[in-house]
Amino acid sequence: MGIDLKNAIVAIQDKIATSAGVATAEELAYLGTAIDRIGGRATVYDVVETGELVKEEIVSLGDTIKSEITLDVTTKVTTATATVDNILANMVNSAAATEATTLQNISDKQDATEAFITNHQNTSEAYMTDVKNTVELEIDSKKTVTLTSVTTTIDAAVATATNDINTKSVELQTAAAELSSAASLANTQAVNSSLFTMLALSGL
Repeated sequence: MGIDLKNAIVAIQDKIATSAGVATAEELAYLGTAIDRIGGRATVYDVVETGELVKEEIVSLGDTIKSEITLDVTTKVTTATATVDNILANMVNSAAATEATTLQNISDKQDATEAFITNHQNTSEAYMTDVKNTVELEIDSKKTVTLTSVTTTIDAAVATATNDINTKSVELQTAAAELSSAASLANTQAVNSSLFTMLALSGL
C-alpha cells in the first residue's frame, strides 16, 4: 500500500508540474483535492513505510554518489598520476636532450678550439719557416755580395800590386841598364886613363 500511495502522489505531482502552465483553475483544484484525499487516507504505517523507503533510497543514493565520488577520485588520481608521470618523463627527456645538446656543443667548441690552435700552430710554424728561409736567403745573398766585393777588392789589390811590381821591375831593369852602362863607361874611362897614363910615362 505504501508503494502504491507513493506512486499515486508522484503521479499527481508530475501531472501538476506538467499542467501547471496550461491547466485551468478547475483542473488545478481537482488535482489539489486528489492530493488531499490521498493524504487523508494515509495511515501511520504508510508514513513510516514511505519514510523507510525514502531512507533506503537516500542510503542507496548516498552509496551510489559515494561510489561515483570514489570512482571519480580514483580516476582523477590515476589521471593526475599519469599526468605527473608524463610531465616527469617529458622533463627527464628534455633534460637528457638538453644535456646531450650541451655536451655536443661543448664537444663542438672543444673541437673548434683544438682546430683553431692546430691551425694557428701550423700557421705560426709556416710563418717562422718563411722568416727563417728569408733571413737565410738574405744572409746568403749578403755573404755572396760581401764575398764578391772582397774578391773584387782582392783582385783589384793584386792587380795594383802586380802593376806596381811590374813598374818597379821595369824601373829596376832601367836602373840596372843605366848602372851597367855607367859601369861600362867607367871601365872604359878607367882603361883610357890607364892607357893615357902609360903613354904619358912612356913619353918621359
